[in-house]
Order: sequence, then C-alpha cells, then structure tokens
Amino acid sequence: MKVILTILTCAALSPFVFGSASVVPPKQHGQLRCLETLTLKDIFDAGFRPYRLAESICSVGKADLMLSLPSSSGEIPLDVEYISFRITRTETVRGIDLQTKVASPQQTGEVLRRLAQSIGLRLTGLDEALTRTTLDTPKRLDPWTQDWSNEWLSIRFGLQPILSFINDASKGYREVRCYAVLGINWKPTEIGPTYRETRITPPKGYEHVSMDIPNSDLVKKAQASDDPSLAHLRYADEKTRQAIIESVAETVVKRQPAHKTSLLTPWSIIVVLTVAATGLLWFLLKRRS
Repeated sequence: MKVILTILTCAALSPFVFGSASVVPPKQHGQLRCLETLTLKDIFDAGFRPYRLAESICSVGKADLMLSLPSSSGEIPLDVEYISFRITRTETVRGIDLQTKVASPQQTGEVLRRLAQSIGLRLTGLDEALTRTTLDTPKRLDPWTQDWSNEWLSIRFGLQPILSFINDASKGYREVRCYAVLGINWKPTEIGPTYRETRITPPKGYEHVSMDIPNSDLVKKAQASDDPSLAHLRYADEKTRQAIIESVAETVVKRQPAHKTSLLTPWSIIVVLTVAATGLLWFLLKRRS
C-alpha cells in the first residue's frame, strides 16, 4: 500500500515536478548503494538533488541511476522516470520506490533480469508475463511481481504493462509497452516511532540547496540567475555545481567589509583611565576643602 501511495503521489505531482514540455530541469545522474543504513546525506553525496513532495517524501525526476543492490556483484544502469525516498525522523531512508522508463516488454524484462541476477535471484513467472503482453491477449495488462528479502531489507520487483497509443496504422495505433517498478524497504531497527513531524530539509553540508518542487517558473528563474541554491536546476554535473558554489562563496567573502580596528587601543585605554582617576582625585580633594 505504501508503494502504491508513493507512486500515486509522484504521478499526481509530475506536472509540477517535471515542469512544462519546454522548460524542464536537467536529467539527474547518480549512484545508489543499498547499504544496511542509508541516509539522506548519502543520497545527496551520490549526486542527487531530491525535491520535497511531503513531510517524509522527497523525489528525483528523470535520472540515470547506477543501482547496487545488497551483496550485488556490480552496479546496474537504469533509465528512470522517477525515484522517491521515504525519510525517517532520524534522516535515514526507510524506503525507495522507482519506476523505469517505458520500453518494450523485452527491454524491460532484461532490466529486471539483470537486477535479479546481481543478487543471485531467479525470477519466477516473468517469461510468462512477458509472453502475454500482446494486443490479442485478454490479460495483456496484468502486472507481475516477485519478492526478495534478507535480514534487514526487502525488495519487490515488478513488471507493469501499459497500453500505448502510437502513430502506426500497421499496429492499429496501439501497442503494449512496459516499465519496471522496484520497491525497496528497510526493515525497522529503531525503537519507537520513526515517522517525521517536521518537513525534510537538506542535510549538513548541503544547506544551500533548495528542495522546492521545480515548476516551470522556478526552472526559468534558475536558468536566468546564478543562485547556487538552484544550480541543480541548471546543471546535472555535480562538479559544475560545486564550482559555482565555491565561486559564489569567494565573491561573498570579497564583498564583505574589512573589520575596523578598535578605537580603544591599549594606550588609549591607559589614557582614559588616567584622566578618570585624576578627575576622581580632584573631586575628592575639592570636597575636603
């Protein structure tokens, strides 16, 4: 149910997250390793700049992802439509939901096989699910799923066929295409509630980054300014973003006024104290006379 709600949330907000057809943020790039403990800072360190969708959910739009599952033999490249993260009150990742780019059934099936093979999992029923993804099959749009888990993580692999409308009369203007879904959930290890009571904010070291949903107006603003908090909406490359941030930081330092030297130097303090003592002595002698 949590996965379904997250998918619906991302789908409902997609016009705002991805902007209009002419103004969109750059495609993000990053690497994710499913470690026993994954934090929000790890996501930022991986090169991603997620957008805040709710108090406990942040998301990345279209992205090139290198994903490493637990005990994986290597990284699997994925072309994804979105990645969403559920963040606990202790800034750890409770779950990741992602959807790959829509492709042919064969291409999507190959993606799922590579992911499963990286952790030594044999997929059951996937071939049958792919076989029925044809227009003349009544159950052509039935989804397929398979679960895997270890001591601290559970993963649901999924295949979702969709009916796609195309400009091809030879195919009757329709064809069945697919996308893969992956639901990754960390098993509870903390004592007490982990749900957030405050909204997600950038982790330490990334306080300058905006997590606002990049609608068309915000993307236009980012492209027309040198605001470092919006650098991720202009450039996908992390090195370029960091260079901009460092450049802006140096400019701010140069613009800061030099500290004025204090007027009360040690000698001026001695003079002031001497005058005050002399005045007090004169006042006391005058009262006696």
